[in-house]
Amino acid sequence: MTTIRFFKKKEKFTGFQVKGHTGFEEEGKDILCAAISTATQMTVLAIKDELKLNPKIIVKDGHLEMILVDKDIDLKEVQLLMKTCYETLKQITKNKKKYVKMEVKENV
Repeated sequence: MTTIRFFKKKEKFTGFQVKGHTGFEEEGKDILCAAISTATQMTVLAIKDELKLNPKIIVKDGHLEMILVDKDIDLKEVQLLMKTCYETLKQITKNKKKYVKMEVKENV
């Protein structure tokens, strides 16, 4: 199962964490896992390479985490990318509760 956790502070996205493999299909043929990876990696690359920002990024097998730097959280472009990633993943994982758990956690 894959766990997708978005982090928010005062209604603004501050990062996300994706852990685990969905098990929807065997490794290498899992289109659900591939779709989740594509959406999250595209968001990381857009923030890092196109906006030239420097979020904290952790990548391991079956794990991707990106936490935004405080000064970047309020940027309109960053929030647009994060919201788009969130909404995309919400649609991708709709009706896939057996394979994916998605949640939003409020930072304090």
